[in-house]
Amino acid sequence: VLQPVWDSWRFRRTLAYWVSIMYLEGSLLFTIGGAFSFFPSPPLPPGTAIAAIDGPYFIGSICFTLGAWAGVEELLRLPEELRGVGRPVVFCLASMRHWRRLRDVVSWQPLVVYPSYFVGACFFNMNTICTFFARGDLATEVEVWLPAVVGSLGFTIAGGASSAQSCT
Repeated sequence: VLQPVWDSWRFRRTLAYWVSIMYLEGSLLFTIGGAFSFFPSPPLPPGTAIAAIDGPYFIGSICFTLGAWAGVEELLRLPEELRGVGRPVVFCLASMRHWRRLRDVVSWQPLVVYPSYFVGACFFNMNTICTFFARGDLATEVEVWLPAVVGSLGFTIAGGASSAQSCT
């Protein structure tokens, strides 16, 4: 009764499952951090603010990065005939032959969406790490907000490409 059925167990071993789970966990953690950030500063002591806001943001950004990397891996593993063909270790360094073969299997949107999410998530990681060390001066503000802006740009590009895919 408590054992999962074969189809459920097999799906949990797929990258699509882990992409969705990591994005779900990241979203929940960002929601928790965002909810606590609505509280005014005086009721939350500094240690509590770090645990209630900065911690969930940081762990959520790690979840988003893992989900985005699983999406990139899913894209790279998509064509079965490419599995045994010297697949590049790094997504951005794929050969033109590899890109052409991927392009024969999928449209341009996944080739833009997954890498854009991954790059955006990496910049959000930098943003959340820099938040722990923020001192309030201008240099620190740039260190905190510049990665956030670039990460948002990556997510915006990926969202635009995703919506272009759903409209066609």
